[in-house]
Amino acid sequence: MEKIIKSITVLFVCIQLVSCNEEEFLEPKNVNTPDANSFVSDRGTAQASVFAIYGAMQDADICGGNATRSYEAMSHTAKAPHFNQTGDIASLNNLSFSVDGGIVLGAFSKLYLMIDRANLSIAGINNLQEGVLTPGLKQTLLGEAHFLRGLAYFWLMRTYNQGSVPLITVSSNTIQETQQYDNAPRSQVLQQVMDDFNFAKANLPLLKGNRMISVSGVSVELDPWEEKFIGRATWGAAVSYLGKVYLYENEFDKAAAEFKSVIDSDEYSLVENFVDNTNTLGEFNSESIFEVGYSDSPPVVQPNFGGGEGATVNETTTRGYQFNWGNGGWGTTHTSNFITELFKSDIVDENDPKNYIDGDVTNKSPENFTGFSKRCNSSIAFVGDNTKFYNLDLKLGEDNLSEGTSNSICRKFTNWNLANEPAVAVSAINERLMRLADVYLMYAEALLRGSGDKAEGSGNVNEAVLYINRIRKRAGVIDLETLFGAPRTYMQVENNRTTGVINPKEFPIRALNAENILKHLWDEERILEFAFEGRGISWQDLIRRPDLVARIEELNNYEYVHWGAKNEFETAAQNIVSDPNGAIYFPIPAIEELRK
Repeated sequence: MEKIIKSITVLFVCIQLVSCNEEEFLEPKNVNTPDANSFVSDRGTAQASVFAIYGAMQDADICGGNATRSYEAMSHTAKAPHFNQTGDIASLNNLSFSVDGGIVLGAFSKLYLMIDRANLSIAGINNLQEGVLTPGLKQTLLGEAHFLRGLAYFWLMRTYNQGSVPLITVSSNTIQETQQYDNAPRSQVLQQVMDDFNFAKANLPLLKGNRMISVSGVSVELDPWEEKFIGRATWGAAVSYLGKVYLYENEFDKAAAEFKSVIDSDEYSLVENFVDNTNTLGEFNSESIFEVGYSDSPPVVQPNFGGGEGATVNETTTRGYQFNWGNGGWGTTHTSNFITELFKSDIVDENDPKNYIDGDVTNKSPENFTGFSKRCNSSIAFVGDNTKFYNLDLKLGEDNLSEGTSNSICRKFTNWNLANEPAVAVSAINERLMRLADVYLMYAEALLRGSGDKAEGSGNVNEAVLYINRIRKRAGVIDLETLFGAPRTYMQVENNRTTGVINPKEFPIRALNAENILKHLWDEERILEFAFEGRGISWQDLIRRPDLVARIEELNNYEYVHWGAKNEFETAAQNIVSDPNGAIYFPIPAIEELRK
């Protein structure tokens, strides 16, 4: 299996002489400004134009490099380290965005590079003479290009200027051309996202087995991807993202229908071990719907991330270095106290064999009990979690972590099974963008917020609980009925520092109704399942909450037992209260505004 689809540059086209008269000889074409639209000329260049769109996704400002830390720093899962309180990562942590550069400019320009490549690919493939591509291959390549363009616009709409961004659907005429467009209304950008995802839904192949589609009244057969191309976009990816758009736009019944079609397709299944969603061994597994591939082969000789195309450093990621404090990492982003305590509060099921070292539920000795959930031990590391982390033994009284800001270190997407991160700062761990687990939980949310019955015991509530419990079962934690059916404490918080009395937040017995389950999904379940992954899933979940301002203020009021940490999100809370839109959307970069 190929680990990565090689990204083919489209910045070079061959100049062919079509005549040799004197005028053309004296006025040759400038090879420095070739016609970009002439690139797609045959089967090979048609496929190369699509591969180039995938290549752009690997970039440091889209899914690699600093992007891995930026969206987490904005959310409640990570924060700026103590040595960088005035730097770029701190401004993201404080929800104070600069128009002059950093991730704001980088992501904007690279997403439009991705869009321009998609526009070129779509136009070029549509202009090919009949017979150059088989009908099935043509529709598949167009489906990929539309899906990737839709994904880029979806990210732009969700990240910049309240969704009002330039809408460009034609490619540049030349490599040097800079396209200048006014910002389109959000409604137009949304429509483009929907159009692209719907086209992809109609034209992409299944993960397994052949698919018949109709093109202008003619039946066309689509073959599934060969094993060496595993990871390229499929029908399941298009439908999952289409459902996500509906969910984010509060069209819950439509969202539920899309998610259910993915679930019922039997194309995907949860992997047994949560950790396989976080490492290289589990890449492109049965749960994966769409992910960005990275590779450390051929070896990279310099840490110049995001530069170039093809077999270069662009195919590596810096995940293990951004979050790992010590053990060869840079520690540019630290886990928050909030996420640390939330993982520790994830109550394990004492009757589940996976929570015992020998699998014997009758042997409940402390030495045999693993103590923390599977997604906890796969996501963060802390002293006393009884795991190996690089060259450390995290038993109480044994090795200590250099925790930095909080009491844990991010484990997810790091090379924690090695003694240290590689000497040359590269990692081959893929970025997971969409998993079946996400579809399950989004489906549950759509049911609970849709038009159906939302009362306890209703069909919608029971169906939602069924899929949430599947996620919880895999994590080794108690089911939702047990969680809601008994009072419990939640995240140890210290309210009286003078007396040292610890007053944990109390959760009483709760009804298993739509309102309470939704709060659980937003406050706990989705954060625990998707922390640190998916290009900011936790951040997007946070900013779409109806109670966003109150939630940020609530998080900021927590005071934690260790080190007297409190007011963890103070500046972020202030900025959210004073300007909610300005604190959750990047501005259009200043340099782009000046070009208009």
